[in-house]
Amino acid sequence: MGDRKKTKQGYKQIRKLGNEKKDQVGGLSVSELLYYLFFAVLFFAKGIGLYDGQEMFKVFLLVGMVCFAGKLLLTEYTVKELLLIGVLCLAAGFSYLHTREKGILFTVMIMIGLKNIPVHRLCRVALGVWCLSYVPAVILTTLRLIDSPFRVHVRPGVGFIIRWAMGSAHPNVAHIGYLVLVMLIVYVLGERISWKWILLLFGGNCFVYFYTVSQTGMLMTTFYLIATVYLMYRKQPSLLEYGLVEGVLPVCMVCSLVLPLVLQGRAFDIVNKLMNTRLMQSRRYLTN
Repeated sequence: MGDRKKTKQGYKQIRKLGNEKKDQVGGLSVSELLYYLFFAVLFFAKGIGLYDGQEMFKVFLLVGMVCFAGKLLLTEYTVKELLLIGVLCLAAGFSYLHTREKGILFTVMIMIGLKNIPVHRLCRVALGVWCLSYVPAVILTTLRLIDSPFRVHVRPGVGFIIRWAMGSAHPNVAHIGYLVLVMLIVYVLGERISWKWILLLFGGNCFVYFYTVSQTGMLMTTFYLIATVYLMYRKQPSLLEYGLVEGVLPVCMVCSLVLPLVLQGRAFDIVNKLMNTRLMQSRRYLTN
């Protein structure tokens, strides 16, 4: 019993030290620094176009997992938090077993490790990492200094087109990467956002679209910039506006999981065409 008590006290002391402010790491606690390293490593790998299955991605993943494990060991969780973590892990595990996609696992890990992490500081870290990974990849592939994946697609009324991935795994991924860049810039700027930034970011949106020809990415980025302009002049959004913003994710989930099974006949064909056959793809996945 004595040895067990000493071990427990030693573990608590380690966690306490890990969460204390340390001058040698720039005023950050060790646990916070480990979380930033975990996030930055995986975010950087995504930015330079790596994806699951590649040997180099596995190296980044291993380093990230070590940092994540350290963050968990140095963070105290309540019983309720542990129960919630268990539910999230079960949901993520169930999804992985049926899809073999690790994206949901990474999402849950990011959520679990966020305790005691300032979101505004994390977004600044994310912006810095994205500017050091995604942006150079776009520039280098545009200048043809490095090779880039591409896709040849058929567009109605246009014919065959070449869509460049600009260093990413797919053209759509490349344009979503630009949307991530835009969202991080807008968040970090905060109230300093101006029309100059809006026009600059929209110009970048058009530039990326010229290579990716991603209609989804173009529309999403444009819509986000329009919403940003609207909020520039709405200093105090109403509860309804907050509700609309919070409702984006649930609505998207309903469109992905419910509409493919509910819509039938002509209605299904119309919505499926508007969504570039995504409804059909979701139905095939959900019913097979």
